[in-house]
Amino acid sequence: MKQNLFTMTVTTALITSTLVAISLFLTGCGQGTPPSQEPEEPGAQVIKSESGVQLKFERQTSLNPDLSNIEAYKRDLNRYTAQLTMPTELAERIQITRVHVNKKALLHVDTTPFQYENGYVTLSETIDISGEPIETQKFRYELVLDEETLKPLEFAIKPDVLIQGIKKLSELSITNKDLDLGTLFIDENSAFLTEGADLSIHAAIIIAQRGTLGSFTQEFADAVAAVGKPGRCGGHISISTDFFIGDLEIAMRGTRGGKGIDGLDETTSPPKAEPGSNSSDRQNCYRGLARKIQPLSFHETIREIEPCNWICAQEATNGKAGAQGLPGKNGNPGMKGGDSGAVNFFARKLQGQPPTVISSPGLGGEVSLGGKGGPGGLGGDPGTIKNSLCKAALSGAQGQPGEPGKPGPKGVDGEKQNSCLQFNQQEKTC
Repeated sequence: MKQNLFTMTVTTALITSTLVAISLFLTGCGQGTPPSQEPEEPGAQVIKSESGVQLKFERQTSLNPDLSNIEAYKRDLNRYTAQLTMPTELAERIQITRVHVNKKALLHVDTTPFQYENGYVTLSETIDISGEPIETQKFRYELVLDEETLKPLEFAIKPDVLIQGIKKLSELSITNKDLDLGTLFIDENSAFLTEGADLSIHAAIIIAQRGTLGSFTQEFADAVAAVGKPGRCGGHISISTDFFIGDLEIAMRGTRGGKGIDGLDETTSPPKAEPGSNSSDRQNCYRGLARKIQPLSFHETIREIEPCNWICAQEATNGKAGAQGLPGKNGNPGMKGGDSGAVNFFARKLQGQPPTVISSPGLGGEVSLGGKGGPGGLGGDPGTIKNSLCKAALSGAQGQPGEPGKPGPKGVDGEKQNSCLQFNQQEKTC
């Protein structure tokens, strides 16, 4: 009797490998904590029911140790073959239903394609979790033998993530930011961007073909934030993997801060200036003799007279000149650049070059302008005149506008934060 027990290769054991959880005590742009211990070595898995039904599930393409089939491996990510094997005497008496637990979907398995060999029968089917949310996909085979329900065969598949081109975290169908993956594959000249989010990645294998993992592109980080908005922090990424392969750049960047808010213009004006003084007039009189000839007698009389007339004793003066306007409000400081963020990277085994890390904080925002000075005060009213003997006066000139406010200072650059790498059980470097 052939015993169809199954062992898994390192790559097929992605399904069941237990990766160390990394606790992230992250708030805002604070530092994270590295893994506290190494991940366990992936092990083979055999699932067997009490009735003698066995389940084997494996990748459609397993990765060769020399990576010679890496393109085929990439093509078949998230595709598995499940094989049910049982003694021949059970084949015609058993009913099998596959349940996709996440979707609550049932599929009655057709048992007619059974393959018979040496007293055992084998049924194979393909399970493809491409397009499903990026979370562990849980399945079970429900078995009914002669109307008796047997213990189900339960298994789970950790999803693979393939990054091609520039892919942002927000574009992925994820249910949380603690990713538990089979394989993370970053293709050539491709980038996986977190957009500053704190993220934890647990993956049995990470493969990078001259790819990038980080927060923002250089172009995005250099773009100026909106006025009055600080730069964004690069966030913190914690990565733990059993096996790292390839060439990876980890680019932690903060973004540039926005320009400071300009000072407010001054709109109030000083009080109106004092008016000019009023004019004054008076009578001007002088003494003299008046000679008068009486009619008929032609008798001449002489008497003393004192004639008077009105004169302008004091001219009215112009109103006082208005005061200079108030200064504008000073500009506000430029906004702070975002901190670079940091990565904690742990790989139990390393094939190829260690990842390179770029830590680049965002620049502080540009200076702001001071507000415009306020309008000058109005000149005083002219002094009034009492009669036409005095000249009219003029209103005082309006005051000069106020000085503009002072520019605000340039924003502070973000902080460059430390990243930590650890490979092959060597000392951690930060």
